[in-house]
Order: sequence, then C-alpha cells, then structure tokens
Amino acid sequence: MPAQRKNVVGFGSGPGMGPGRVERKIHAISRKRFMKTKNKTRRALAVTLMVGGLASASLTQAIAQPPSDDGSVPVIDGAASIKPQWTYGEQPEVGSRQPVTAEPKVDRPDTTPCTVQLFTNRKFVPKDGAPPQDYDYTPSAECAGPWSKVVLESDFRVDPDAALYDKTAQLFLGGVTIYYGTTAGPGNYQEDYPTYTGPNEKVIPQWHEENDLTEYSALFTEPQDGKVHVDNDAWQGSYFTPATVDNAVYMDAKLVFYPVAEGEAAPVVADEVLSLDPETDEGEVVWNDDQSLSYTFDNLPRNLERVYLDVQREGQRGDEFYNTSRNSADGGMGVREFEVKVDGRPAGVVPAYPYKYTYSNGGGYQNRNWAPVPAVSAFNFISYRVDLSPFAGVLSDGEPHTVSVNGHNLPNSPTNRTPVFGSCATAAAGLCTPLPGPGYVLTAGSFWYLTGNLVMYRDHGSETTSGEVTVNTLTPVPNLVVNTTSPRRAVSTHDYVISGYVNTSHGKVVTTLDQKIELDTNVTNSTSTAINQLTEYVARTTVTNGEDTSSTTVNLKYIDQSGVHRADGLNTFGWTYAAEAERNGDPGYWVQISDLYTTVPSSDLAQQRYVAFDSAGRCYDRTLEADVSNRRTPAPAKQASITGVSDGAMCDNPLDVEVTTAFRTLAGNAYLSVSAVNNEAAPVDVTLTTPYGSKTFSAVQPGRTVSAVFNARATSVDAGQVSVSLAGTIGGKPITATKNVAFEAFPD
Repeated sequence: MPAQRKNVVGFGSGPGMGPGRVERKIHAISRKRFMKTKNKTRRALAVTLMVGGLASASLTQAIAQPPSDDGSVPVIDGAASIKPQWTYGEQPEVGSRQPVTAEPKVDRPDTTPCTVQLFTNRKFVPKDGAPPQDYDYTPSAECAGPWSKVVLESDFRVDPDAALYDKTAQLFLGGVTIYYGTTAGPGNYQEDYPTYTGPNEKVIPQWHEENDLTEYSALFTEPQDGKVHVDNDAWQGSYFTPATVDNAVYMDAKLVFYPVAEGEAAPVVADEVLSLDPETDEGEVVWNDDQSLSYTFDNLPRNLERVYLDVQREGQRGDEFYNTSRNSADGGMGVREFEVKVDGRPAGVVPAYPYKYTYSNGGGYQNRNWAPVPAVSAFNFISYRVDLSPFAGVLSDGEPHTVSVNGHNLPNSPTNRTPVFGSCATAAAGLCTPLPGPGYVLTAGSFWYLTGNLVMYRDHGSETTSGEVTVNTLTPVPNLVVNTTSPRRAVSTHDYVISGYVNTSHGKVVTTLDQKIELDTNVTNSTSTAINQLTEYVARTTVTNGEDTSSTTVNLKYIDQSGVHRADGLNTFGWTYAAEAERNGDPGYWVQISDLYTTVPSSDLAQQRYVAFDSAGRCYDRTLEADVSNRRTPAPAKQASITGVSDGAMCDNPLDVEVTTAFRTLAGNAYLSVSAVNNEAAPVDVTLTTPYGSKTFSAVQPGRTVSAVFNARATSVDAGQVSVSLAGTIGGKPITATKNVAFEAFPD
C-alpha cells in the first residue's frame, strides 16, 4: 500500500465588518476556526498570554500526568505563545471621543477579590525629564495566597494642554516589568497644542488597562520596591513648556487578588521571576548591536525544569519608523531583530514589532491620527516569550550564567539630550523661547528600550537537576537577502533547531524547539511607495518525558501594509496568531487570534477588530469604527470619535467545514490529497491552494465532500500548509473564511 498520513482539522468564519461606512470599504476579517475533532478528547495542551510584560498562564510540573477524571489535563507551553482573554470591556458609546481599544479585558473568577493599591494619581510632567517614581508594595494579610488570578489594573488620564508626545509607560516591581505601554497624546484630541482657540471641545483623555499577572504570583508574596516611569520628551518643534506650566499625565495602579475557590486547585505558577536589569529597574537603552540588556546571575535555582524569557522591545526616535526605511545595499535598513544569548551562545530570536504610537498623525504615517482608537497594542504591549527550557539543565549547575538580549542591524545613531525648559522670553504657554534648564528634549538618533523577565519553574521533587544542550543550529545573525533595484526588498530568515534535556525527579525531559522566523519587507519610502512588511514566526515545541510527548505548533504574524499607493486602497497593521497542540498523537487545544487595525488613506475611516476563538467553543469579537478627522475640523465632521461598535458578530455565525489532508506515494512521487466536507446547511464555495497547485469548487452542497489531488513531483516533501478559502451565505449574511492547514514532512 502507498504510504499515507492524515491531518484532520476544521474551521469556521463570520460575516464581514460591522455596521457603518467602513463596511463598504474595509476588508472583512475572516473568522478562522478549527472544527472540533469528532469522538476525541479535546486535551487542552497549550497557550500562554503575554500582555504588558508577561505570560499569564502556566505549565504543570509533571507533564507526563494523564488527564484527570474531571477532564482537566496538564498543559504545555510553546515559544511565542499567546492566550486569549474572553471578557468584553465596557462598550463605548457612538460619538465618544475618549480613547478605547477593541482588545478584551482579563477574565475573572467568581471568588471575592482583595485589592492592594500600588499608587494613586502619580503625576508625570515632561519638563523635568519625567524621572521614575518609587512606590512600595506590601502584601496584605487579607490577600494571602494562593490566588486563582492576579490582575493589575492601571488607569490613565492626560491634561488636555499637556506638552508631550505619546509617552512610554513602564511599571516595575522588584525590577520585573509588570506593565509596558504608551499613553494617548493630547494632540490627538484638540490639535495645534497649545494655541488652539477654535470652537471644538477639548478632551481630557482617560482609559483603563488590565494585565493578568497570575504566573508572576511569586512576586507578590513578600514586600517589594517598585518604580513607575512615564517617560518622553516634551512637544518638539516650536512648542515648549514654560516653567510655570505643569500639565501632565497621571497614573493609578492596583493589584486585584482572587482567592482559590473551595475545592479547586490553585494554578501552577512560576517559582521565581527575575529581571535582566535588577540594578536600575528601568530596562536598557541600546542603539547599536554591541550594546545589550544583560545580567549575570550568580545563584540561580539548582533544580530548574523550565525557563522562559519575556522580552519587551520598543523602538524610539528614528527607529519608531524602522519598517519604512530604505532597503539599501549596506544590509537592509528596514530589518530589525533581537538576539537572546545564554553565556554568549545563541538561544533565541525576538522579532521586532512595528508599534504605531498615539501622537497625532500616527507619528508620521499616512493613516492619520490614532484617535480615539489607538493602534494595535499601543496602550498595552505584548511581550515576546523565548523558551529557554533546552538550557534548564545547564542553568541549574550552580555556576554564574549570563542571559542577554542585543539588537541586530540597529543604526548606531545615538540621540542627544538638548536642555530646555528654562525661563521663557514670552509668558504665553507654548510660545516661549526655551533656554537651558533642568529638562531636555531628545534630538536626532535612534534607540530601543529593552526589558526582560526570566521566568523559572523548578522540579519540586528534586533538590538538583542536570542536563545539557544537545543540538543548537541557531546562527548569531540571520540570513539576509537584499534587492536594491526596484522593487526594493529585504528578506531576513532564521531556520533552526535547539534541543536540550534536563534530568528530573520524574525522568529525563527533552525540549526541542524547531523554529523559523522570516521578515519580508518591501519599501522605498513611506510617502511614495506602498509598504508591505510581514514578519512570520513558525515554531514547533516538543517536550518528551519517557513515553509521553506533547507538542505545540505556533504561527505568529506581524503585519504592516501601508502607503497611499497600495493597490487595495487600505492600510492594515497588527498581528495574527494560531496555535494547536497535541499529546501522544491526539489533537489537543487550539486557538486563533487576530488584532488588526485598518484605515483608508486620505480619508476619515478607521477600524480596529479583535477576534479570538478556540477549541473549547469560546469566542470574542469586537469591532470599533472611528472617524479620525482632525479635531479642528469644523462641523459636521465627527472630529475623532467612535462611529460604530459591534460585538460578537463572528461568534454568532460559524461556518462549519472539515478539512482532511493526506499524502500518498504513487509511481515514486508524493501526492497530496486534500478533502473538504461542508457541514453547513447551505452551499459553500471552497478553494484549496497548495504549494503544488490550487482548485476551486463552487457551491459545494451541504454534506458533500470535495477532493483534489496535487502532484508534488518529488519523492519527498518538507512540511508545509494548505490555504483553504471559503465563502457562503448563512442566515442571509455573507460569510468568508481563510485558514492555513498545516501538513508534516513526508515521509517522516
């Protein structure tokens, strides 16, 4: 018989965009939903959310345990993992001018929480350089652990006449980053700070952020020193803050602790979390490849089993726009990444993310100002998790070990701090001529902020563990191909395997990371040519403990498609994420998330949509539409306000199609067979696209199976994917979906 391998998945989709004029212009974000595998136990095996500086879910200590009687199972983490939340925040009103995002808030248990206020009404004025402010954390006896959930709640407001750009907001506890984001700039809300005298109302921006800190519970068991930093220079150009003006950004923060319900087990959390910058508690500023965020740990635990590094990276000044740089012959100026090392050995790669900040006009992008809906993740950064578990045995040997993060292809262009905010030649706010004084503005140059948290899980059944890294093919720098002729393009890739083992009380645990990162960027400059940049990360993490093997496959994409000359007439920014897990060959938990921001150049249309759904049947879908016309635009312009809100549209309209892939060998060649079953009650159009060809089936009837066979014209093939596009009308609503279905190498 011919060799054969099958892979069965399914997915669904939802309708197009929500109500309003954006629906007529902006592409729908398709719902991508795998169908539950029939007659199999859904073993929830992977996914960890990392928002605002940390991962929120955890892994069990004994990964070899079988599922328990109540259906719960051990979970296993993978690199770059993200877990969705499912709670809708307060729905904004149409016409609101307050900043708001489509992202969900943190899910909460039913137990009665206890609150510890970290600080209240902390004031940050740009004219003094906005130095960090100290605060103290003392555990409350009323909030004794263990906890089923720990949530950080942060509240911000901005004086309408504050002289500042968007500001970087950082919150540290015991040196560990527990929140990282940027603030709304007042320029988003009134325009022409501070000389605007028109009829439009000034807005005091206020917004609320939440972070799940449950995995970091070890931080909260004893008193800790903390720092809060809301930092940036003043409004540049012709406007500066007189010495008599103290308009500012204000921040409140508190921790909310939820006790474990009676009869329930506490979640497994990290045993220790350490900062890569414990001496300053501020992270590191780097502007060339020789600089790094680095720390040598002299007394790491001797019984480590799993280790992760959660990294935040933020480009500043010129490198806020690194993704728009010309791909010149000297190495691809639009390429950035960050490299993680353990004792100088390559250990992981952190792709740069092209954050768009909240200053009016989007920091120079054509999609105009990010008000009242900021760019994706701008208020609450998503940290990137690097899995260092292959090094756990090495890190447990009792010797000093250095963990570091350094940039690649940074421009080596340091900034200058120009003193300002002395006395003013004129007293009018914003019209002074600055003289040297205690403050400064940053001029020229580029740099990056880096922070890192080392997250460690111990083997509680042993005082010591041991092990080594057995395979490491990660190179110190990526492979880079640059085309300097039109169209200019740079492609940067890593394709590597790192594997290591650790001897534990429950046997030898082997962690293997098979990862590929590709940055493909095509841009001449941001004003005359369409930008098309895609960073794609594909990782398979496999953990073996005796006869028990668990794995996760993650596909993470950073999307930046902008420019007034794009053929589709749209700018799209954000990220998509898909992960699925299996254990001992059985399919496990899967999840898909997309967080995308779409605008129409030279118009007032903007939309953010966050969609998440998983194998447990949970779904979140919020769409925000906004008019981003300048605040100074006279009536009847909407003047930077919410014009539409839609919740759950995709959740209410599944599109149920089951897809099967299989390989066969015929006459020495490998053939890929792809089948799709329409489980809907209405016809569905199905398009199957493979590396070896494509096939479209129109109006596939309910219950019918369609199939296509593609000749790979080779005796063996590498792992790849099939792109399946669906379109149908369910309940009178047009629904589309696109899903990539992975297949493994053949033969294995």
